[in-house]
Amino acid sequence: MNNLARSGSKMPKSPVGKKRSDKEMTRHVLCALVDDRVEDAYELMQDIHCRHLPVVRDGKLIGIISDRDILLRATYGAGGIKFPDLKVGDIMKKEIISCRPSARLSAVAEQMVAKAIDSLPVTDDQNHLLGIITSTDLLRVMQNSSETDGGDDTVLDVLSLPKSQD
Repeated sequence: MNNLARSGSKMPKSPVGKKRSDKEMTRHVLCALVDDRVEDAYELMQDIHCRHLPVVRDGKLIGIISDRDILLRATYGAGGIKFPDLKVGDIMKKEIISCRPSARLSAVAEQMVAKAIDSLPVTDDQNHLLGIITSTDLLRVMQNSSETDGGDDTVLDVLSLPKSQD
């Protein structure tokens, strides 16, 4: 591995009822640097079972890369996956949608659905990366909420909600 950091783990989740992004996000986020090899980034994602790596410079968020970004550029053959000889900075998304720690989870979920993304980095006013919230984190919130309120929420309840007319 080049510069890929392996310096964190998931923090315990907050008690149910806390509905701010800073309570449900993963705080110790493993990140990539622009000069890291794409293959190394993918291997890290596989090792830690994640699909996104924020890209940082001096603690500030400058991009994000997903396993999909990498796999779309890979080739497949008898020897398995062949990764392109590219750096993370070559293929990372530079236009990043992020949120602040005080964001309501409903707003985070709305933004993720509207933009068809599965993760939202959490940053401060100076764009320092504080954490990341993923679609899996939001599903855990729903699961915990459903378990504590007697499990009254059903798939039918969610499917019955009005859909936006985009």
